[in-house]
Amino acid sequence: MHISIESLEKIYPNGKRALSKLNLEIESGMFGLLGPNGAGKTTLMRILVTLLEPTGGRVLVNGMDVKKDRRAIRSMLGYLPQEFKFFSRLTTAEFLDYSAVLAGMRKRADRRRAVEEMLSQVGLFEARDRMANHLSGGMKRRLGIAQALIGNPQIVIVDEPTTGLDPEERIRFRNLIGTMSQRDIVTIFSTHIVGDVSSTCKNVALLAKGELAYCGTPDELIRRAQGHVFRVSVGPDELESVKQRYAVVATIPSESGWDVEIVAREGEDVRGELVQPNLEQAYVYLMGRDGA
Repeated sequence: MHISIESLEKIYPNGKRALSKLNLEIESGMFGLLGPNGAGKTTLMRILVTLLEPTGGRVLVNGMDVKKDRRAIRSMLGYLPQEFKFFSRLTTAEFLDYSAVLAGMRKRADRRRAVEEMLSQVGLFEARDRMANHLSGGMKRRLGIAQALIGNPQIVIVDEPTTGLDPEERIRFRNLIGTMSQRDIVTIFSTHIVGDVSSTCKNVALLAKGELAYCGTPDELIRRAQGHVFRVSVGPDELESVKQRYAVVATIPSESGWDVEIVAREGEDVRGELVQPNLEQAYVYLMGRDGA
């Protein structure tokens, strides 16, 4: 599977430019899409799943244009939107069965088998007769990814899937989607939470104000930030001054005041201990203070 995004633009009727001449190539595997709120991630996701038409440029899925081949491309998609809703009168199993029908599964026996297998994989088999609306937040998200995967789609797109989840459910969700997308499909994971992609995605793209700021491996992104992350010790009266001058990513109390980790921009002179950057710190370095 291959997705080619060429000079993609989206300008809304109010004049807001959400995407600007975006060029991006996405291959099979887990692909992370990072960026702060308002960067254009959701606009891009909605264009990819044919819910929104671009103002300019094009998107090709295995050579098919999303504007001309909407029906064929939709048959290949599994989608978990940021705001995911259930039908209030359906049980967990009934909702997933309905999702299977939408995915093109017509035979009842095939759907029943697929629903049971999918509920087991996402850890919801015991909740199959519960009303979907009564599930916990984490269980609803698991049901959401189940409906995105039920028809064995070739492209899976999830938009901000861990927002509002506690740390345990976030880890469980990342492990689930990582494990279930090992076959030859494209999985696009859009989020503003850097930790959600650090251990699951082999390639990441960073969007900033509708433009591509970076595309490559997480390791290469981290390499770019080497030599720019420092740990400095400051007294209680110095902390605010440091926050005003630098991008502060961690503040740890110490006996004499604070141990502060900062990300320095090009040309900034910092007297402190160099720290090996992680992906979150590399993200802040590349995006600047707006990214922090």
